[in-house]
Amino acid sequence: MPFDVTYRVIRPDGEVRHLRELGEPIRDDSGRLIRSVGTIQDITEQKRIEETLRDSEASLRQSEQSLANAQRIAHMGNWDRNIVTKVMHWSDETCRIFGLDPEEFGATYDAFLDAVHPDDRALVVDKTNNLIASREPYSIEYRLLRPDGASGK
Repeated sequence: MPFDVTYRVIRPDGEVRHLRELGEPIRDDSGRLIRSVGTIQDITEQKRIEETLRDSEASLRQSEQSLANAQRIAHMGNWDRNIVTKVMHWSDETCRIFGLDPEEFGATYDAFLDAVHPDDRALVVDKTNNLIASREPYSIEYRLLRPDGASGK
């Protein structure tokens, strides 16, 4: 049966290295082990990169949690939108402001428009299209339709 083993060694100079061995035992006709063949690879750099990625991911999760807490405290959310796919990402606080459940909200441009009061949708679409075409910033006020039936600016 083939084997795939990783382990750590400490060299005579004290340096720690991570190694990976891949191999296969060779048996005679009676099934007795007579030798093994395989390869050994120094994966120390790979292990360092994996550790750095784990640390970076933990730091990113902590930063994301800090941002979410700051947004919750400030009652300020953020969003981004892919114009080609119309997929949007809304922070939990943005969903809260709109009265939506982040777990249930399908963050697309069409779903966003559904949350805009019907009388204001054409204005929002026009302003958005002008922004895309001209890249000029704009200011707009529109009413929202919250799932609880309330509307507001």
